[in-house]
Amino acid sequence: MDTGGTLYTVPSGNALILKSFLVRPKAAGNWYLTAVLQAGAIQVVLFSYSGVPAANVDWSGWTVLNAGDQLHLSVNFIAVDYWVAGAVLPFESGALPPLVQTAPAPTWSTAVVDGAPTPQAPPS
Repeated sequence: MDTGGTLYTVPSGNALILKSFLVRPKAAGNWYLTAVLQAGAIQVVLFSYSGVPAANVDWSGWTVLNAGDQLHLSVNFIAVDYWVAGAVLPFESGALPPLVQTAPAPTWSTAVVDGAPTPQAPPS
């Protein structure tokens, strides 16, 4: 059971290529969640959802996090299960531009809520 917080910090000397993120509620009830990427003081909302009981939220796309960057999940009202897929690769720290400079175009992100694709707002 998890209701949020820091899910992952990219280890020193590595980069994370994030490909997908599935969040499933563990109980009935309306709920709200936000997934955030953090690079130092900069935060980028990967996706957010406010919805009905038993809705599964499945984000797929891509983004890269540098060493020290973090993936956060904030959930209100119910406990959730989550699954994150990607690859952690050896990479020199600072070899990539800052997170906000590498964010793809607004059409990059699609969340699937109970099997129905839902376009998401661009990262902010």
